[in-house]
Amino acid sequence: MSPPYHPPSTLPPEKSRVKSKNTSSPLALCALAFAGLVLVSAPAGAETERQFDIALPAAVLSDALKQIAQQTGEDILFTADSVAGLHTPPLRGRMSARTAVRRLLSGSGLEVLPGGSDSLVVRKTPGLAISMPPATEPNEPIAKPVESVTITGTSFRGVPPVGGSLTSVDRAVIEKTGAINSQQMLKTVPAITGMGMSGVTQNAGNSYYAPTIHSLGASSSNSTLVLIDGHRIPLGGISLTLPDASVVPAVAVERVEVLAEGASSVYGSDAVAGVINFITRERYDGITATAQVGTGHDFGTLHGGLLAGTSWRGGSVMAALGYSHSGSLRYDYGIRPYLAPDKRAYGGTNFQSFNCSPAAIQPGGTSTIFTSPTAATPIANTTANSPCDSQQYGSVYGSETRYNTMFRAKQDIGDKITISGDFIYSSRQTLTPQSRGTIQATVFRTGTQANPFYVNPPGVVPGTTAGDTQTIRWDADELLRPGAYINNSAPVWYGTLNAEYRINDNWRATAFLMEGQDRTTSVTAGVLCQSCATLALNGTTNTAGSLITPVAGTTLTPNQLPLIAANALDVWNPVTTNRTSAAVLRTLTDSRSSISQVSNLQQLR
Repeated sequence: MSPPYHPPSTLPPEKSRVKSKNTSSPLALCALAFAGLVLVSAPAGAETERQFDIALPAAVLSDALKQIAQQTGEDILFTADSVAGLHTPPLRGRMSARTAVRRLLSGSGLEVLPGGSDSLVVRKTPGLAISMPPATEPNEPIAKPVESVTITGTSFRGVPPVGGSLTSVDRAVIEKTGAINSQQMLKTVPAITGMGMSGVTQNAGNSYYAPTIHSLGASSSNSTLVLIDGHRIPLGGISLTLPDASVVPAVAVERVEVLAEGASSVYGSDAVAGVINFITRERYDGITATAQVGTGHDFGTLHGGLLAGTSWRGGSVMAALGYSHSGSLRYDYGIRPYLAPDKRAYGGTNFQSFNCSPAAIQPGGTSTIFTSPTAATPIANTTANSPCDSQQYGSVYGSETRYNTMFRAKQDIGDKITISGDFIYSSRQTLTPQSRGTIQATVFRTGTQANPFYVNPPGVVPGTTAGDTQTIRWDADELLRPGAYINNSAPVWYGTLNAEYRINDNWRATAFLMEGQDRTTSVTAGVLCQSCATLALNGTTNTAGSLITPVAGTTLTPNQLPLIAANALDVWNPVTTNRTSAAVLRTLTDSRSSISQVSNLQQLR
């Protein structure tokens, strides 16, 4: 079931702007200010049309006039004294700006007159007094007061849910902050949490930036509904649970509205925490290009946008393009020492391990560990003693490249029919360098599973349990060199088609069709093949070296015996003297896994 239609918020702006759409001299502006006139004008670039879709709730007259100016592009002049204390009923329908103002002024003792090009003047009607009835007639019984009325949801057109606090991030804020994705647009909203995440960590196969209201819910279902232009979009990620709101080019976003209160009665159970609605520009006239460059230590970003459009009497067309690239950030402890896994200098914990290169060795039947085959004495197997770091071969986060585009068109057919549609396509790819991997396994000096490269640490006597078996902990990065990565891609598209037939001022028939798809793929390549390494260490695929334990879920017990120099793995010698064959090295990195999920969305109402 699709969510009901809710038009953009019509809350009045905090301040009225005093300006003229036509060129005005400072003397004329001073004269207006002296006369006490309030000039309400539409945002720059608004296009004037003869007929408009007006949707106003009951409001103070001054606020209603401001909203008409914003919705129609007409300048409306009035004095604060003339409209003081007056209220208006709801107004809906398709009409001209002058007709809308005239209906609002009905019975108020005011009239509206043309004031020039694209402007109207509201003034008191000469010789008439205000005839609007008082709130209660003298003999009318006084109704008992109602303590409270709470409306949690409505499907009426033009009537937003009452009682919720709507927060809006408008275009001015977006441009002032230089926001280039959905996360950055929402940083100014206190109710949105999760701001510690970086935009480039939106790995397509793992987790999107998922805006969360009041930290309700988990990452796979955060109870916050994300909409674009009031409708849902295809879900993304390998688990297909969260949408990617950054599919819209940033230059095409008009504003973001956040309802930080439960809205499940209108939108369903996935809006328990609230709703975030990204509203795109309806039309644009002209061409705008944006660019942003960021630099840091071994890190850089590049973002660009292009917006072009035009409108005519009864129609408009608009296109937007977006591009963004963020480089990967590696673990460079010289520049960023706080990233080192040993946090004891900062009062934290040592997060290093005993996975080393050459391997750390724990002789059979003992609890202590030699940090290398040449270490003179063993140390206790404790977290504090862990000496090696495999994290350094990965990255804090990977590079991200995104292309997105949006096309929108709208056309009136006569005075009663309007056809509109839009299409959005986004392609995002993240490439994240990874550590090759580590392995812990039991190896043997003698017997059918003997490894020809076996080395005992100093002082460990061959022919004993400690001298004939050992558990090795090995980091493969130095021997195999960099080359492991995770490559995530997520092409997303959707299109909508809208048709509206205006029966009269109060009734209309609408049709809405939407179809979209998110295809998320995650590929992991070049990491250490664990089974291949175990076969080359002890001749089996079992890390404990068991010859009879089958592979999990099967009855297979594969082995590679005997072990010789051509098929064995040397973890006891450094890279410069390592004796592992080229063939074995190739098998160790011959690993590739991928997973792909497709989310299709169709909606018709």
